[in-house]
Amino acid sequence: MHILLITLFFTMSAVPTLRDTLLTEQKAGQITPARRLSLLEQAVKQPRALPQKYRELLNQKGLGLSATATLIEVYQQRRILGIAANPLKPPKWGEYFFDSAVYPIRVYYSHPSFSVLAETTLHEAEHSWEQEVIYFGFYAPRTMYSDRYEIYFDNCGDAGGYMSPGHTIPETPWDDCTSYICISDNMSAGTIGPVVAHEMSHATQGAMDCMEALPIWENTSMYMMNALYPGSAKGFGQIYSFQERPNWSLADGAAAFRQEGIPYIYDGFIWPLYLSATYGEGPEDAFFVRDIWEASMQEKGSNTVGYLKAIDNLLSELGSSLEEAFLGFSTARYFVDSNTNPYHSSMPYHEFISPPPPVINSFGIGTEYVYSPPASLAPKPYGVNYYILSNPDTCSYPMTIKLYTETSEKWALAVVPLEHDTILFQSGWQSPVTLEFDPSIGGDMLLMVMNLGSESFTVNSIPSLGTPYQLIVAPTNPLPEVTMVTPDTISQGEELTLIIRGTGFVEGISLDFLPRDQIEVRSLTFVSESELSVTLHASQAALTGGYFMEATNPDSGFTSTENGLWVEESEPAPPKKSSGCSTAQGGAGGSTSLIFLLLLLALRRRHNR
Repeated sequence: MHILLITLFFTMSAVPTLRDTLLTEQKAGQITPARRLSLLEQAVKQPRALPQKYRELLNQKGLGLSATATLIEVYQQRRILGIAANPLKPPKWGEYFFDSAVYPIRVYYSHPSFSVLAETTLHEAEHSWEQEVIYFGFYAPRTMYSDRYEIYFDNCGDAGGYMSPGHTIPETPWDDCTSYICISDNMSAGTIGPVVAHEMSHATQGAMDCMEALPIWENTSMYMMNALYPGSAKGFGQIYSFQERPNWSLADGAAAFRQEGIPYIYDGFIWPLYLSATYGEGPEDAFFVRDIWEASMQEKGSNTVGYLKAIDNLLSELGSSLEEAFLGFSTARYFVDSNTNPYHSSMPYHEFISPPPPVINSFGIGTEYVYSPPASLAPKPYGVNYYILSNPDTCSYPMTIKLYTETSEKWALAVVPLEHDTILFQSGWQSPVTLEFDPSIGGDMLLMVMNLGSESFTVNSIPSLGTPYQLIVAPTNPLPEVTMVTPDTISQGEELTLIIRGTGFVEGISLDFLPRDQIEVRSLTFVSESELSVTLHASQAALTGGYFMEATNPDSGFTSTENGLWVEESEPAPPKKSSGCSTAQGGAGGSTSLIFLLLLLALRRRHNR
């Protein structure tokens, strides 16, 4: 399956591509917008007919977008700019073609040696038409040149296959377009079916809303490959580009694909996969996906009703919402592969989809944490950040999460206990968005921070960076904070009553001192939220110096105050004084008197001489 995916688009490059160069030349006034779009189309369909400098650039650096995505972009920009559509026609091999006996399909091929593969292409096209159009109800592709839908088994430039939009159909009250399909004559028989299903899906999309944003085109076509070939999603395996960027928007990826070749818009097929499994009859049930496209149909030429809005409108009829679906999807995409969980792994093929999305930080439950992600990791509209709330000791008191932001977007917080089947959720427009949860149920928890976009958000314009925010995870009840201790010094062996002042004190508060087993709390009286009276006793052998003072409220965490108390050496006992009544007490004083008498006697003898 990986080989198949590679054939659907050109080799990408992080260096400036042909598409980038043409856009630069247009901005510099060297070519017109119409000329730029014509050259892009030619690069897909007739690359060897490009002017030499562009042909060399294409060979060296690539086109910068997949074949179908390029042609969709060309069609949409021509429509927006009012440039008349004059799509390049493929060569017609009039004497070599197969017509379907059941559906209006014709497959052209260029040489008799391709007849077997061309006939295989026809059979696969009939299968795709039967499933996508007849069974699932997508609109029939609109023919471009005749009353039969044309598929060319031919040289498709450097692509494995593409769908080319053609002309807008003015007679219909929605933004549809004609199209044709090219399937590369380099394809093997075993890979023709999924590629035809992919491109036929694009053709049906063009018949419904040819102005829709690019990501849902590719999301849907990749999904339809799985719907027509059940289980083929297992072959995708690692979808790094999508799973490693959960902070990107669901509608993101078009610019990244153009600029860096990141296939996010392809790997995002798990979004419609989840929707069909959750709101339809199963992961291969494309009726719900068809309904999304019907709900997005309009005749405005500007995609005013983008597909995310269409999903929201559709889900509201089912008693749900885009917000609820995004919550479920964000949860499901996390619990895949090594994160598979008996309570939360609701993603179809979760055991085959990898990797799990990254966690950007972890917090221990029980104390306060303040965190703001870097701009490169902050979520765009309909993007998500994941955190782990570690709870090894099963915290017994309630915790509160607050999210602060200065933007006008709607945000949501969700806590998912890993060992229980519940999800706690809160969303809101006003900052802060607040969610309280009880960690006493036990086990670690997943925290999701979701950006739900502003009222003006549109899938047609995705910001390049996410929206900054500040996250505070803390005990619900206030943490005690010590600001003053009077007196702040105790001597070894001393018992002392002191007054502690601060904030957030509650009945049942306790104190401890580090190093432990040096200072005993003999009594503690709660005076008020800002004052405590404490009687302490320092052991005679207590270590001297500053002690950490830990204040712990019964329904919140603790705070530690460095050098909250000092221990000093005890003063030595003063010497005892002699009473002068007993010669038995001699000691130092008696010796001094005896010396004095001997000196006096010597002086007298000297004087007598």
